[in-house]
Amino acid sequence: MIDTSLSATNVTAGTNATEDHYNALRADMGTGWVNPEITATYASVSGQIGTITVPTDATTLFEVGDKVRFKQGGGYLYFYITAVASTSLSITGGSEYTLTDAAITDFYVSKWVSPVDWPLAAQPLITLTDAATITMDLNASKSFDVTLGGNRTLAVSNAKKGDRFSIRIKQDATGSRTVTWFSTIAWAGSSAPTLTVTANKTDTLGFLCTGTNTYAGYIVGLEE
Repeated sequence: MIDTSLSATNVTAGTNATEDHYNALRADMGTGWVNPEITATYASVSGQIGTITVPTDATTLFEVGDKVRFKQGGGYLYFYITAVASTSLSITGGSEYTLTDAAITDFYVSKWVSPVDWPLAAQPLITLTDAATITMDLNASKSFDVTLGGNRTLAVSNAKKGDRFSIRIKQDATGSRTVTWFSTIAWAGSSAPTLTVTANKTDTLGFLCTGTNTYAGYIVGLEE
């Protein structure tokens, strides 16, 4: 069932976002949002990452990369699905969309790449967990940051030709951390940049996926 009952006049921002973060919700068949007609509950994990429990076989309705929209506290919140289990969905969202344990109302899903109703803040800045290999999952977002706790290897998953994504790389309090880049990157200037190694400084790099496992790499900013 496609939701045709909503319009921009009855959409209010949640407690963690402003009206400017939302496109107008259009009451037509072009929104891409579908109501799976199930009762769902959010169980918080930490901040903007969590699990939606559903009373049905989720694998028949959802897949990784689907967008979900639901209501808590009177405002719409937007997330990506990062994993699907039999009766649960793992989700991630932007820093403006914090949640509490509660039943979800007005639960909708979209398989469109960019639903018309997707908010302007559609690419949440995801903080990646420091590890020997740090992976940017482009199904989850196109914007990442990480604090290096040692010399690390960077990897990319679910990249498609035309994807643009970025990562902010911060040195920890020790500094002098290096990265091994994913392959194959054609860097602007023909060589990989030298990261800032000063403790607590941040460099930002941007990328364009130009084909299967091929990328163009750019310096966005150094020594923040």
